[in-house]
This record gives sequence, structure tokens and C-alpha cells, in this order.
Amino acid sequence: MDATTEDHLKHELYDIDPMFRALVKEHRSYESRLEELAAITHPTEAELSEEAEIKVKKLAVKEKIYAIIQAHG
Repeated sequence: MDATTEDHLKHELYDIDPMFRALVKEHRSYESRLEELAAITHPTEAELSEEAEIKVKKLAVKEKIYAIIQAHG
């Protein structure tokens, strides 16, 4: 599947599939928090731990998103 087709499918799924939409929003939320954590000059151990945990969760959500795309592609 080429990038244009995949992008079109993502937009279509976002519009029609509530589960897909929720996953995309969750992924964006994780990305936003990671950007906040990356901006911290001297992160605490708790912040470093949170960052690692969010990265794992973000990857899991991304895998679910792509599984849905592949199932519809």
C-alpha cells in the first residue's frame, strides 16, 4: 500500500471507526506528553520512568492502529 492510499485510509477510518479514532487520539496524547518530557532539562527519575512507560504504551497503540489499517487495506 502506497503512502497516499494509506493516508486516505487513515482519514476514512478516523471518520467512521470510533475505536480507530480513540486510538489515534490516545497516540497523539502520548506524543504530546513525550514532547513535554523531552523539554525538561534535568528530568527526575520519575519523569524518566514515565517517559519509558509512555513510549511502550505509544508503540502498543501504534501497532493497534496499523493492524486496523492492514485489516482494511
